[in-house]
Amino acid sequence: SSESYAIDQLAEWVHTTGSAGAPAEVMHQAKRCVLDAVACATAGYGHPSVAKVSAACRANFSGGSSEVWFSRDTLSPVGASMINANASSILDLDDGNRQAMGHPGGAVVPAMT
Repeated sequence: SSESYAIDQLAEWVHTTGSAGAPAEVMHQAKRCVLDAVACATAGYGHPSVAKVSAACRANFSGGSSEVWFSRDTLSPVGASMINANASSILDLDDGNRQAMGHPGGAVVPAMT
């Protein structure tokens, strides 16, 4: 397709530029966002809802190489991202952003890792 979506352009830029093209302030903030999502997930993994999502994802998204945080399990990217995102946001401790009108880190960080 000749269509070019903004996400495609962003992915291409990240792929070709890498962290070398990002200002130090951007890299610092990106690291803070990752740390926030992972820290929130450590608290959220014990929640009963996360256990239910984990069981469903393990049953339906096995066979991949994407890591489920804090475990030795690997699933498809969809399965691992769903578990990690659920754990990151279940306790509503994750980052907030007024411009995004929500908590983007709980979804974005697990999807990119």
